[in-house]
Amino acid sequence: MTATSGAETMTGRERYVKALLGEPVDKVAVGSPTSLATYEQMRVLGIEWPDAHYNADSIALLAERSYTESGFDTIAPYFRIIRGAAALGAPIDWGSDPWEFDKTTGKIVTGPRMPAVKPPNPWVVPDDITIPSDFLEQREAKAIIDAVKILRGKYPVSY
Repeated sequence: MTATSGAETMTGRERYVKALLGEPVDKVAVGSPTSLATYEQMRVLGIEWPDAHYNADSIALLAERSYTESGFDTIAPYFRIIRGAAALGAPIDWGSDPWEFDKTTGKIVTGPRMPAVKPPNPWVVPDDITIPSDFLEQREAKAIIDAVKILRGKYPVSY
Protein backbone atom coordinates (compact mmCIF):
# COMPACT_ATOMS: atom_id res chain seq x y z
CA MET A 1 0.00 0.00 0.00
CA THR A 2 1.28 3.46 -0.76
CA ALA A 3 1.87 6.06 1.91
CA THR A 4 -0.82 8.63 2.54
CA SER A 5 0.01 12.23 3.20
CA GLY A 6 -1.22 13.74 6.43
CA ALA A 7 -1.54 10.39 8.21
CA GLU A 8 -0.44 10.29 11.82
CA THR A 9 2.97 8.82 12.58
CA MET A 10 2.83 5.07 13.07
CA THR A 11 5.13 2.71 14.85
CA GLY A 12 7.11 0.35 12.62
CA ARG A 13 4.87 -2.52 13.65
CA GLU A 14 1.66 -0.61 12.90
CA ARG A 15 3.03 0.49 9.54
CA TYR A 16 4.18 -2.97 8.51
CA VAL A 17 0.99 -4.75 9.57
CA LYS A 18 -1.24 -2.16 7.91
CA ALA A 19 0.81 -2.38 4.72
CA LEU A 20 0.45 -6.17 4.73
CA LEU A 21 -3.31 -5.73 5.10
CA GLY A 22 -3.44 -3.19 2.27
CA GLU A 23 -4.46 -0.36 4.59
CA PRO A 24 -3.18 3.24 4.41
CA VAL A 25 0.19 3.90 6.04
CA ASP A 26 2.07 7.08 6.96
CA LYS A 27 5.06 6.15 4.78
CA VAL A 28 6.23 3.15 2.81
CA ALA A 29 6.76 0.14 5.07
CA VAL A 30 10.08 -1.66 4.81
CA GLY A 31 10.72 -5.11 6.23
CA SER A 32 11.97 -8.58 5.55
CA PRO A 33 10.73 -11.98 6.71
CA THR A 34 14.34 -13.08 7.22
CA SER A 35 17.38 -11.46 8.75
CA LEU A 36 19.68 -9.22 6.75
CA ALA A 37 22.79 -10.53 8.51
CA THR A 38 26.01 -10.46 6.52
CA TYR A 39 29.53 -11.77 7.01
CA GLU A 40 30.73 -8.20 7.33
CA GLN A 41 28.31 -7.52 10.20
CA MET A 42 29.42 -10.71 11.90
CA ARG A 43 33.03 -9.55 11.72
CA VAL A 44 32.25 -6.05 13.02
CA LEU A 45 30.18 -7.46 15.88
CA GLY A 46 32.69 -10.19 16.75
CA ILE A 47 30.25 -13.02 16.05
CA GLU A 48 31.81 -16.33 15.14
CA TRP A 49 30.56 -18.89 12.65
CA PRO A 50 28.40 -20.91 13.13
CA ASP A 51 27.21 -19.17 16.34
CA ALA A 52 25.10 -16.90 14.18
CA HIS A 53 22.87 -19.91 13.57
CA TYR A 54 22.34 -21.23 17.08
CA ASN A 55 23.47 -18.72 19.72
CA ALA A 56 20.51 -16.55 20.78
CA ASP A 57 22.63 -13.53 21.72
CA SER A 58 24.43 -13.61 18.37
CA ILE A 59 21.18 -14.06 16.47
CA ALA A 60 19.53 -11.13 18.27
CA LEU A 61 22.54 -8.85 17.80
CA LEU A 62 22.66 -9.52 14.07
CA ALA A 63 18.89 -9.35 13.61
CA GLU A 64 18.44 -5.94 15.20
CA ARG A 65 20.81 -4.34 12.68
CA SER A 66 18.07 -4.18 10.02
CA TYR A 67 16.08 -2.01 12.42
CA THR A 68 18.84 0.04 14.06
CA GLU A 69 21.19 0.47 11.11
CA SER A 70 19.06 0.10 7.98
CA GLY A 71 15.82 1.73 9.18
CA PHE A 72 13.56 -1.26 8.57
CA ASP A 73 10.20 -1.41 10.35
CA THR A 74 10.88 -5.03 11.29
CA ILE A 75 13.43 -7.10 13.17
CA ALA A 76 13.74 -10.63 11.84
CA PRO A 77 15.88 -13.10 13.80
CA TYR A 78 15.21 -15.95 11.40
CA PHE A 79 18.11 -16.29 8.98
CA ARG A 80 17.47 -19.45 7.06
CA ILE A 81 14.94 -22.20 6.59
CA ILE A 82 17.72 -24.61 7.45
CA ARG A 83 16.89 -24.05 11.13
CA GLY A 84 13.53 -25.70 10.72
CA ALA A 85 15.16 -28.64 8.98
CA ALA A 86 17.66 -28.93 11.83
CA ALA A 87 14.96 -28.80 14.48
CA LEU A 88 13.05 -31.52 12.63
CA GLY A 89 16.10 -33.75 12.89
CA ALA A 90 17.72 -33.35 9.46
CA PRO A 91 21.50 -33.76 9.67
CA ILE A 92 23.12 -30.35 9.16
CA ASP A 93 26.70 -29.59 8.23
CA TRP A 94 27.06 -26.07 9.62
CA GLY A 95 30.40 -25.56 7.91
CA SER A 96 33.60 -24.44 9.54
CA ASP A 97 35.69 -22.84 6.82
CA PRO A 98 37.79 -19.99 8.17
CA TRP A 99 37.36 -16.36 7.26
CA GLU A 100 39.86 -15.09 4.73
CA PHE A 101 40.60 -11.37 4.41
CA ASP A 102 42.53 -9.30 1.92
CA LYS A 103 45.40 -8.03 4.06
CA THR A 104 45.66 -4.73 2.17
CA THR A 105 41.98 -3.75 2.21
CA GLY A 106 40.66 -5.73 5.17
CA LYS A 107 37.73 -6.88 3.01
CA ILE A 108 36.38 -10.38 3.25
CA VAL A 109 37.58 -12.63 0.44
CA THR A 110 35.78 -15.78 1.57
CA GLY A 111 33.70 -16.69 4.53
CA PRO A 112 32.42 -19.91 5.90
CA ARG A 113 30.55 -21.98 3.39
CA MET A 114 26.83 -22.05 3.79
CA PRO A 115 25.25 -24.81 5.86
CA ALA A 116 24.16 -27.93 4.03
CA VAL A 117 21.28 -30.27 4.75
CA LYS A 118 21.28 -33.98 4.07
CA PRO A 119 17.80 -34.35 2.62
CA PRO A 120 15.55 -36.94 4.23
CA ASN A 121 13.44 -39.32 2.19
CA PRO A 122 10.60 -37.45 0.47
CA TRP A 123 7.24 -37.35 2.19
CA VAL A 124 4.63 -39.27 0.23
CA VAL A 125 1.64 -39.28 2.57
CA PRO A 126 0.83 -37.05 5.54
CA ASP A 127 1.72 -39.84 7.99
CA ASP A 128 5.32 -39.64 6.74
CA ILE A 129 5.64 -36.25 8.44
CA THR A 130 6.77 -36.47 12.02
CA ILE A 131 7.42 -33.49 14.24
CA PRO A 132 9.57 -34.28 17.28
CA SER A 133 7.78 -33.74 20.59
CA ASP A 134 10.72 -31.59 21.69
CA PHE A 135 10.75 -29.49 18.51
CA LEU A 136 10.71 -26.17 20.40
CA GLU A 137 13.55 -27.35 22.63
CA GLN A 138 15.81 -28.35 19.75
CA ARG A 139 18.93 -26.13 19.74
CA GLU A 140 18.07 -24.35 16.51
CA ALA A 141 14.39 -23.67 17.31
CA LYS A 142 15.17 -22.69 20.91
CA ALA A 143 17.84 -20.25 19.75
CA ILE A 144 15.29 -18.37 17.64
CA ILE A 145 12.73 -18.31 20.47
CA ASP A 146 15.36 -17.04 22.91
CA ALA A 147 16.53 -14.41 20.39
CA VAL A 148 12.94 -13.17 20.08
CA LYS A 149 12.76 -12.90 23.90
CA ILE A 150 15.99 -10.86 23.92
CA LEU A 151 14.70 -8.58 21.16
CA ARG A 152 11.30 -8.13 22.80
CA GLY A 153 13.13 -7.03 25.96
CA LYS A 154 15.09 -4.41 24.03
CA TYR A 155 12.32 -3.38 21.65
CA PRO A 156 8.93 -3.90 23.31
CA VAL A 157 6.04 -4.37 20.94
CA SER A 158 4.17 -1.15 20.47
CA TYR A 159 0.83 -0.89 18.76
